[in-house]
Amino acid sequence: LIKLKGDENITLNKSYDGKTYSINDQEKILFTEDKMEIVLNRLKIKKDKLYVLGYLKSTILRYKKPELSIKYKLKDNEEQIKQIELTEDTLSNMYRTNMEVAKFYKLEFEINIEEIKALKFFIKIDDMEISTKFIFNSWVPLSGKLKNYKVYFGDYRVQFKPSDNTFYICKPRKVTRKKDFKRTVKKYYNINKRVDLYRAIALKLRDKQKNKIWLYYDRKNVFDNAYEQFKHDVNIKDDIKKYYILDGDINEYKDRFSTSERKYVVKFGSYKHKLLYLNCDKILTSFSSLKEFCPFAKKYVYYKDILKYDLIYLQHGLLHARLLKMYGKEFAPIDKFVISSQFEKDNLINNYGYSKKDLICVGMPRLDNDIEATEPENKIIFAPSWRNYLIGKATKRGVRETFEDKFLKSKYYIETMNFLKSKNLLDVLEKNNITLDYKLHPIFEPYEKCFESAKSKNVTVSVGSTDLSKCKAFITDFSSFQFDFVRLVRPIIYFMPDMEEFKAGLHTYRELDLKYEDAFGNLCLTGDELVKEIIKVINNNFKAEDIYRERMENFFFKVKNRKDRLYDILKEDS
Repeated sequence: LIKLKGDENITLNKSYDGKTYSINDQEKILFTEDKMEIVLNRLKIKKDKLYVLGYLKSTILRYKKPELSIKYKLKDNEEQIKQIELTEDTLSNMYRTNMEVAKFYKLEFEINIEEIKALKFFIKIDDMEISTKFIFNSWVPLSGKLKNYKVYFGDYRVQFKPSDNTFYICKPRKVTRKKDFKRTVKKYYNINKRVDLYRAIALKLRDKQKNKIWLYYDRKNVFDNAYEQFKHDVNIKDDIKKYYILDGDINEYKDRFSTSERKYVVKFGSYKHKLLYLNCDKILTSFSSLKEFCPFAKKYVYYKDILKYDLIYLQHGLLHARLLKMYGKEFAPIDKFVISSQFEKDNLINNYGYSKKDLICVGMPRLDNDIEATEPENKIIFAPSWRNYLIGKATKRGVRETFEDKFLKSKYYIETMNFLKSKNLLDVLEKNNITLDYKLHPIFEPYEKCFESAKSKNVTVSVGSTDLSKCKAFITDFSSFQFDFVRLVRPIIYFMPDMEEFKAGLHTYRELDLKYEDAFGNLCLTGDELVKEIIKVINNNFKAEDIYRERMENFFFKVKNRKDRLYDILKEDS
C-alpha cells in the first residue's frame, strides 16, 4: 500500500548483524526480513530428471532482485554450484487476488539427478546470504502441515530435512522403502484410521502391480473427450489397464458401453476407484478441478506423498477466457495440456506459463468425430453462458441458490427479453420461416420460467442439448459452443448486454483471451443491434463474412486420427 502511495522516502537497509534486511521510511522501520520464503508449486522426478517450479516470496523483493543458486553434492562427495535464473513473469504476483499486487521472482529448472545425493538452495542480496524457509503448495507431494518430508518417485526417494534445509536424493533398497511406507501408515493411523487403511492397501497392491493404470474422467452426466479417448484406447492390447470412472449408475448408461467395455467402467468414489486412483500412472480428464477426479478431494493432503500419476488435461472446450488462477501452470495440477489450435498454443505459452513440451498439439479427441455437413434447418440457435453474479453457489452437488428478483432486474435479462420479444425480430423470423431456439445454460435452468412469455410461433425456449449441425447461425456471448460453429464455418454473432458488469469482474472471469476483435463474428451490445445483425446474416444467405470465414477455416490444427496420435504420445511418455 505504501508503494502504491509513493515511496520516495523508502529505503532498503542491511542490518549491522549482516543477517537481516529492513525497509525504512526515513528513520522508521516498517518491515524486517531474516528469512526469505521459497514457495514450491511443483516438484517431480521423471526419467532421472528433477523438475522444480516455484517462486521467491518477500516484501523486500519489490526493492531488490536476489540471486539464487543450488549447491548439490554428488555421490563421490564432490560439490558443485549451479546458478538458477529468476524471472519476473510469475503468476504468483497475483497474491490472493486476481490482479498483480506483489513482486516475486519465479524459479523453474530441471536437472539430471543420477549422480546427485543432496541439494541445498542459497539466496543472496548484495552478496549477503539470507536464510531460507520452504513452503510446499498443494501439488508438491511434501507436506509441512503434516511434517511428512519423504516422497517416492519410482525408485527415487526425496527427503527434505527442515533442520538443514536440504533435499536428500537416493534409491533405497526395497526393505527401506517398505519401512518408510510403514512409518507413514502408522503416523496417519493416529490421524484418521480410514486414511491409514487405504494407504496400507494401496501400497501393498503397488508392490504386486505389473501393469500401468490409466484412468479416464469426464463429469456427472457428461461424456466428453475422456469418454471418446477411453472408447479408443480400451480396445488396444498393451501393458496398460484402462478404466473409465463414471460419476453415476452404470445401469443408466449401458447403451454407451459395449459388454466388453463395461467391466472397465468404475463408479466414482467406490472402493475400487480409490485404490486405482492411488496407484494410477496417468489421469486423462476433461475437467481439471481436483473434485472432478480425486475421490479423496477433502483429504487429498493425506495421500499426495504416495501419488504417482501425470495429469493429462484433455479440456472440454477451448480455453478462451482469462482464467489464470484456474489454469495457470503455477496453480494447476496439469502435467500435459491437450490443445487444438495455434491460438491456444500461443496463449498458454505467453500468458499461462506453459512451455512447448507441456503441450500436446493433436486436438481434442472428440474432434475426430466430424460434424456431418448436412443441410441445416431454418434454425438459429441463441446459447448464452451463465453469470456468477445472478445465481448463488452450489449448496449441494449441482444445486444452487437462486436470486429471481435480482435476475429479473438485471441488464442481462431485460435486454435479452427485449430482443426475444422484439416485433422486428418476430416479423423477420416469420417472413423467412426461421425458428430461433433460445437455450438457457444448464446453471440457469431454475430461471427457465422467467422466459415463458418470450415463447412464440418462431421462438422456442428450453434447456438441454441440441444438434448444432442443424442450425444455420449461432448467437452467444462467450460460450465455448462457438468453436463447434467454427468447425462448421457458419455465421456467429456475439451478444453482450451486460458488458459493464462483465468487465467489472462480476462473473467468474472479466476478460477474454480470445478478444472479440480477433474472434469469428460481430459484437452487439443491445437487442436492437442484434436484430439488425440477424437481418444482415439472413440477407447474406447465412454465409459467414469473408474475414470470419478465413479465420474459421484456419483455426484448428489440421490433424488426422487425433485419438491415435494422443495415445501414441502418452504411451511413449509412460
